[in-house]
Amino acid sequence: MELLWTLAATSSSVVIEANFRRHHARERDQLRALAANPVEVHCSCAPELAIRRYNERGPARHPVHVVDTLSFGNLAEYDGPVGVGRLVTVDTTATVDVGRVARAVRVLRGLSAGN
Repeated sequence: MELLWTLAATSSSVVIEANFRRHHARERDQLRALAANPVEVHCSCAPELAIRRYNERGPARHPVHVVDTLSFGNLAEYDGPVGVGRLVTVDTTATVDVGRVARAVRVLRGLSAGN
């Protein structure tokens, strides 16, 4: 994560992907420092579904994920959007239209479809 913060802070434009904790002041401050007009994409589904999906990954889970089994207690740290910029909420209970999400982010960033 420290590498992510360092690289993001030195980039003129950046997309960072991680689970950020809205109750964690340092993470919120670091996100706010990255852009004057940030857009947050928040992936949303029922907590039970998020836990089931995470736990079913088992050994296929990325090695950086040090939690072997997700619980409601673990998930509570990530209980909603961070709230540092404009928000695009994505319902992940169904297939996600990635193009639609990208267009929504571009609109909120004030960019045309080609940018």
